[in-house]
Amino acid sequence: PLSSPFPLSSPFPLSSPFPSLFQLPLHSRCPYSRKSIRFPLWSSSFSLSSLSFHPPPLLSPSPSPSPSPPPTPSSAFAFVSKNHPLPTLPTEPSAKVAQDAAGLMLVLCLTLSSSVLSASFVVFLVREASSSSKHCQRVAGVSVAAYWLANALWDLAAFSIPATCIVILTAARHLPQFAGRRLPAMATLLWMYGAASLPLTYAFHFAFSDEMRALQKLNTLYFLTGYLGFLATWILDLVDMLLNPPHIHEANSFAKSLLHTFSPQYCFAKGVFDVTNTYRSPLIPSFLPLKKPFDWDVLGVPMVHMAVQAVAYFALTLLLEVGAFGKLKIVLMRSRIVKSLIRKVAMPVYLWWILRMSRRRQLVIQKRGGE
Repeated sequence: PLSSPFPLSSPFPLSSPFPSLFQLPLHSRCPYSRKSIRFPLWSSSFSLSSLSFHPPPLLSPSPSPSPSPPPTPSSAFAFVSKNHPLPTLPTEPSAKVAQDAAGLMLVLCLTLSSSVLSASFVVFLVREASSSSKHCQRVAGVSVAAYWLANALWDLAAFSIPATCIVILTAARHLPQFAGRRLPAMATLLWMYGAASLPLTYAFHFAFSDEMRALQKLNTLYFLTGYLGFLATWILDLVDMLLNPPHIHEANSFAKSLLHTFSPQYCFAKGVFDVTNTYRSPLIPSFLPLKKPFDWDVLGVPMVHMAVQAVAYFALTLLLEVGAFGKLKIVLMRSRIVKSLIRKVAMPVYLWWILRMSRRRQLVIQKRGGE
């Protein structure tokens, strides 16, 4: 009997992520295959995998050390490899969803707490503006840039204290999603979020005169853009992965780009979620590409977005403080081009809207009178 050149044991250890992969040596006593007589069938190997991923690259066969008969002019040898991947199993997307859902709850809790924390700084700003304390400092000779720069540095230092407590509590829980280098990556995102969200809070405080109303409105806005915005894009990603409906991918990409550009809360949530996804769950095979927490597409993209937002929103705050937009509005209103546009376009549209609303009101009154 001929011996097989392939090992009888599995090439993977017991702790391998391929529990359903077996190598079954098939011995043959007949010198030729029943379907082909092109080359002698000395031995063969049959590999079976119940996963939909492609195991043949992992099964790179090495040349057999066993002696082989020398080729003769009448014989030909060939190595044939055929790969028929199985379709995706129902358990594989569910395993990916289970891993994402575990990190999703952590991300949403961190996003909610950080949003409330950044919105709370509007209370002192609105109270200071309503009590004329800022006006007294301006009259005393404090420049606009010095005033807001001092506010930003002090508030960032105050923001760092509860942010440090969040990081300490996260580390105390020994969560695998934030183990190793993932914890400093999350701390870096949290500090950069504070640097980007505080100038946004400064820019919004000009629209309020009551601090409690300002706190309520900003909490709602940050909750919608950060918590619900990230949750909506995550659900759209899930629908796109499982069902792949038309036009969902384009709409989801547009929503992500919009939120990435204007919302520090969304950038923080997306960055923390990508950091938690660098953790490898045992449910997912280990030969999938594994990213690192400090990679560009994991930590670099949200950090750059939040850095640009910090500079842009701080510049916007300075422009609002000096009344640049009010002066620009006066200049535009005095412009001949704007006046002609208002006279030719805006006024006819406004009059058409007034006539339409009055007509609808008359119809409603007539209907009520008929009843």
